[in-house]
Order: sequence, then structure tokens, then C-alpha cells
Amino acid sequence: MKRTCMLIAAIALLATAVSCKKAPSTEEPSAILNNWAAAIKDLKYDGYRKYEAYPRDEAVFAEMFRNNYFMDVMVNEVSEVDEKDVRKDQHGNRFIRKYVNFEATSVKRATAKPDQLLRGDVVLIKFLDGKRAGDGWLISNRTMMYINR
Repeated sequence: MKRTCMLIAAIALLATAVSCKKAPSTEEPSAILNNWAAAIKDLKYDGYRKYEAYPRDEAVFAEMFRNNYFMDVMVNEVSEVDEKDVRKDQHGNRFIRKYVNFEATSVKRATAKPDQLLRGDVVLIKFLDGKRAGDGWLISNRTMMYINR
């Protein structure tokens, strides 16, 4: 009986160790998206450019965000990074990537009142070479869907 109990405990411990996989942290992507959103709120182009892998020029930035900004950005899910899946961009710079799912509130600039909820996905990339190699994770692509209230 004692041997059976020990065997069951060992199997349960092994099953727990195998099934418990550490989920990717949401802290860093959350900080990136919230800092990006703060730059947009304040219409600070340099802040926006810091977090974008391929930033639009300043005039386009001002036009894109002249009516709305984002707040309350909450990261829901972050994919694992496959260090072996190295891609190249249009300039030949190598990068790795991870996918981030988030929610936020869109705010109208004219009234400073929340307008709509939105859900989105972004691809964060980290350059392995090129001019932006030391800049950490950058937003390279985003898809946002507004949710009507």
C-alpha cells in the first residue's frame, strides 16, 4: 500500500511538472503598448517613433491620430518566441517576432471621453541586425477592430 501511494505521488508530481509550462509574460508587451498609446495621446512623434519598427512620417502620424487616442491598454495574450524562426524584412534586416493580443479604449480628442472599445493584435519584432538591432521589441504590424457599445 505504501509503495502504491508513493508511486501515485511520483506520477502526479511528474504529470504536474510536465503540464505546467510557464506562460510568456505580458509585462514587457504591456509596457510597450502603453508607452506607445501615451505618445499617441500626447501627439509626441518621437515617442511614437521609438516603439514603431516602421514609423510613418510625422505628418501621417498627426493625421492618423488627430481624432482619437487609446487608453487602458490591456494585454490578454502573448505568444512564445521561436528563436529559430528568424525572418528578414524588406531591407534585409533579420528579426524574431511574437504576437500580442490586447484590448483598449478609444477616446475622442474633442471630448476626451471614451468612444469605443477595441480589440487588437500586434506583431512585436526584435531586430537581430541593422540600425534598430539594440532597440528591443518594436511594433511592426497591428490590426484593431472597434467593438460598438
